[in-house]
Amino acid sequence: MINFLFAVIFDAQKYILLIACAFLFSTVSTSFFLPIFGSISIFFVGSATQQVFEYVTSPAGDAFSPLFHKIVMLLYYALPNFSVFDLKVNAIYGVALSLSGLSLVSGYFIIYTSLLLTISSIIFTRREIQ
Repeated sequence: MINFLFAVIFDAQKYILLIACAFLFSTVSTSFFLPIFGSISIFFVGSATQQVFEYVTSPAGDAFSPLFHKIVMLLYYALPNFSVFDLKVNAIYGVALSLSGLSLVSGYFIIYTSLLLTISSIIFTRREIQ
């Protein structure tokens, strides 16, 4: 039961982080399309970054150029990683949760969300609203 509760809490954190990304897009753009499609894109990209990173750093990824490796590493650290919030397997199979892992993910959530919201507020205060 406690695993289910943590899975729901961390899923909520994932969507709060996605909303912070949407806030950032909405402060940058005046149109409707960038916040909507940017948020959808961030959701899909953020859900796949861990798999792409693991593939590129595996022996199968040795065929790629070093420049491609650096670009993937830059994107891996710059874009949000939503797969760290996925605790469904722990909830379904009753796998024990690591307290250190939970605290690292919570710290990641707090730092990344506060950074996005801070950048959003700085951009919003500099906009000229007519």
